[in-house]
Amino acid sequence: LSWQYFQGALSDGHQCFESKGSAIDMEILARICQKIAKFPYTNKYGAYAVKKKEFLHYALDYLQHGIALSGPSEYNIAKRMASCLYDLDELVTATEWMKRALALCPYVKIYDCKITCLYLLKRYGIESKINGGDKPYYLLREIIYILLKCTKQQANTDEVYEYIIRTDYSDLCSLINDVVTVKQLLKQTGLDIITDILQCETAIKKLDTGRQKQLEQFKEQISSVVPLDDIEMVLEEEFEQSSAPIPLSLETQLVPDGYQYSFFISHSNRDSDWVNNILLFELEKKFSDGDEAFKGCIADRDFVPGKTIIRNITEAIRKSCKIILVLTRNFVASPWRENEMERALMKVPGFKK
Repeated sequence: LSWQYFQGALSDGHQCFESKGSAIDMEILARICQKIAKFPYTNKYGAYAVKKKEFLHYALDYLQHGIALSGPSEYNIAKRMASCLYDLDELVTATEWMKRALALCPYVKIYDCKITCLYLLKRYGIESKINGGDKPYYLLREIIYILLKCTKQQANTDEVYEYIIRTDYSDLCSLINDVVTVKQLLKQTGLDIITDILQCETAIKKLDTGRQKQLEQFKEQISSVVPLDDIEMVLEEEFEQSSAPIPLSLETQLVPDGYQYSFFISHSNRDSDWVNNILLFELEKKFSDGDEAFKGCIADRDFVPGKTIIRNITEAIRKSCKIILVLTRNFVASPWRENEMERALMKVPGFKK
């Protein structure tokens, strides 16, 4: 019965899409797709609960349409985008969208703080292991910033502390261990936040004896940590700079005469996160009065289903005024990119193979 309900809701939602519904309608439709993707585990979050991944991609398509209608400054769109990306195991992009949702809300929502801290904490754990020993301390400072924001607005920070202790204990311990062993990472306000976490009795009393002793040791060590008082750390600026900027408005996109697109981006699929969410976002939106918004072409969004890759590439280059090659190790290793580069160079006057 539940499955029939979701299918009916999806059908109604798609009719709304075809009749040019609002951005909020697109968010609701994306939410339905997300639940179908995880059915029957509709209230679980994470890639482990996903059964039909294609519905998450449908959800992202609807959300992109919602962004086209309202811009990325719609809180519900940003929050749903983060949730769907998290279910797809796209943690980095999910974190940035969740941070954007947190910044767009005029007041502190405890649930949003919990989820954003969880995403950042998981990123801290993963990036600490894969960066060759270089710890992502900027993520630590972003977590501290969110918790300080909760404290300043007199939100129930204990609820956030309890959530991250219960949900991601191992990564939290890794972070606290870095704070007590690497000297001068935080100012006194940051150390106070870590101390408050270690004194969250409602969560600690639910842990086993071994974990309680571990946190007790951290509590003793944190008292001897020297705060970072001699270096100015502007946490709010760091937090905002790490998020994608918000456009001033949705301006008409600039396309040169005789072309369908201002540019075509040739890149490796492994670099899609940065291309789609940073580079393309920056180029297609207007951020100041003297700025221009361009219309781009990328494979994930603009290639026509059913056509061969070669044909899509050829047509994209022909219809674009400029070609942007994102040269990375991933690009060089891709078997398709040599073809794209050669076709792009053929547009350069005087180029000979």
